[in-house]
Amino acid sequence: MAEMLQPVRKFQAACLQPFRFVALGDDDHRKLRMALDSALDRSFLDPVSDQLKTPPGL
Repeated sequence: MAEMLQPVRKFQAACLQPFRFVALGDDDHRKLRMALDSALDRSFLDPVSDQLKTPPGL
């Protein structure tokens, strides 16, 4: 279960819709943690490549 938070306008033609989890099963929590850890490891190991993918100002 997720709660939708206030939209954030980052670009002229689009906005981002933040959310937060308010209920998450143990197995889903573990999978989410593993995915986040993996993404953080990749950006730590290759920060230059990660910067090239991120639009300026974010």
